[in-house]
Amino acid sequence: MGVTWGVVAYPENHDRDELISAWKELGRYATDDYELNIVHGTDVVSFHAEETGEVTVAATTAWPGLLTRLNGLSCGDGSYDQFEQLFDGYELFVPYYVHDPKIVAPGSVADGLRSASIDDLYGSVGWTAKNSEDLDLARLAGELRAAALLADEYRMMIRVNF
Repeated sequence: MGVTWGVVAYPENHDRDELISAWKELGRYATDDYELNIVHGTDVVSFHAEETGEVTVAATTAWPGLLTRLNGLSCGDGSYDQFEQLFDGYELFVPYYVHDPKIVAPGSVADGLRSASIDDLYGSVGWTAKNSEDLDLARLAGELRAAALLADEYRMMIRVNF
């Protein structure tokens, strides 16, 4: 089996309280006008840090087109070698305002993960998607690029499971 990856999203039957508990601490990075979003079924769970440092959580119906685009992504897997050619062992790609080289979010599933910004992912796979002679690598790079565009637009994350 290869390396699996995808935009961070959960099916409707996943326990929402567990989702919130798993990711809430990472929401402290989402300050000012920013938020961090995770799809849960047909809803979007949003995390935002207030000036007091408290992280608020809100759930709304997913924005028009989001679920169609998310479900249309091809987020399969790739080999360790392919991922090493594209980037250096990052496990979580996050909006630029969340980025820390190593996530410190005690109690979160993200705690201790090596992270980079979605912008970095987009930049690292763009050329490969268009120019690689290795068609499987180009396909994987194209899939990651499409996921990065969606994640950037909707302030979401991409998880790579090494």
